[in-house]
Amino acid sequence: MEDTVVRIPDRFVRSTKADLLFGALKLMLLANMHWLWLSLKLGSLSMFVVGLIPVSWIVTGPVGLWAFVFDVPKWVLNTFT
Repeated sequence: MEDTVVRIPDRFVRSTKADLLFGALKLMLLANMHWLWLSLKLGSLSMFVVGLIPVSWIVTGPVGLWAFVFDVPKWVLNTFT
């Protein structure tokens, strides 16, 4: 009985960490899809190709999220259009 009661908070913390991790991964996936949609909207093939490269998702995810919440950064417009 004591063993079960002691493990309940540990399970809750592990479950919360897993939920946060999967939530962050889902958010990054949506942000990358927004990046690809922006590339189609702007008509930039090079931006689309960069969005398809998995290594670049480290940059395109946060920038896509920023563009979704605020506006497309000027350096993205200057670089890809």
